[in-house]
Amino acid sequence: SDPADQIPAHARPTPLAPTTRDVLGPYYRKHAPIRSKVSPPLAPGDTLVIVGRVWGFDTKKPLPNSIIELWQADKDGVYDNEDKTRPPPRGSFHYRTTVITDEHGRYEFETIYPGPYLIQPTGVWRSPHIHYRVHAENYKELTTQLFFAGAPYLDTDPYCKPSLIIPLIDATTPGGGKYKYGEFEIVLEAR
Repeated sequence: SDPADQIPAHARPTPLAPTTRDVLGPYYRKHAPIRSKVSPPLAPGDTLVIVGRVWGFDTKKPLPNSIIELWQADKDGVYDNEDKTRPPPRGSFHYRTTVITDEHGRYEFETIYPGPYLIQPTGVWRSPHIHYRVHAENYKELTTQLFFAGAPYLDTDPYCKPSLIIPLIDATTPGGGKYKYGEFEIVLEAR
């Protein structure tokens, strides 16, 4: 069965308002390759599939060919470029990708569930999240983050906003593999 059918109607996002903006953060890198998998092959962690659409707030219509840059920490809460003394090799992008929406404004990607991490030296924990940077012709660029209902530190993460939290459901592939599934709709403001 389609995992989307398991998300209750009241928990489904609707494109009624522009998506909440959030911080870029210190770990952004340009030029991640276009691919549908964010995490490296065979990366440890719980498989996560996120789907959604990019919408125009002014037209209430989906936006095809939108560019979505994605980046996240691994299951232990570590980014590939976190250690400034050992930057990743040129052309190496772990837990980063770019996806492009289809003719109906849809996007989909697979990754692993990211881990929380401590912001040094503040003692504040970041809740598991995935960063988004979204570009579409004639629309304002959007930088935001995606959070997950039931994750630790949602109440204390200084960047978490209720409108950016989605529910996840447990789903199964036809072959019996298990994964978590969620939907995140993105709404852009016209330029």
